[in-house]
Amino acid sequence: MRSLVLKLAAALIVCVSVIPSIAAEKKYIDKKVRSENHEYAVSIAAQGGDLGHAFVIWNKGDSAAMMTTQQVVGFYPQADKSKYEAVFGLSPGQIFDDAGEKPDYVVIVSVNSDAYEAARAVFEKWKTSGN
Repeated sequence: MRSLVLKLAAALIVCVSVIPSIAAEKKYIDKKVRSENHEYAVSIAAQGGDLGHAFVIWNKGDSAAMMTTQQVVGFYPQADKSKYEAVFGLSPGQIFDDAGEKPDYVVIVSVNSDAYEAARAVFEKWKTSGN
């Protein structure tokens, strides 16, 4: 019986140590000012680590079609001198699809369509101009 308890405790420790990388810590903020037919959210997600990585998630939900559209993008700097140049200075880089990334932390902001579209417009500007 004691060995069974020890095996279960060891399995629990292994599971708990894996959970942070699988399940993100999430915070929700509701900034909607009116009701709309679709649900919109703009999220900031981050991964832990020495420097970490952050990315933006756009969600648009259509309850009538029972479908959600999601886009996840991250900026990857091309810093030459050091990784800190990308954080504290201007660094050229590229925007990539980060749909496969697993965040450790996520702030989900529920917004109305105008705020959602404004955030999308900024992304489109960055994507086309590189700034």
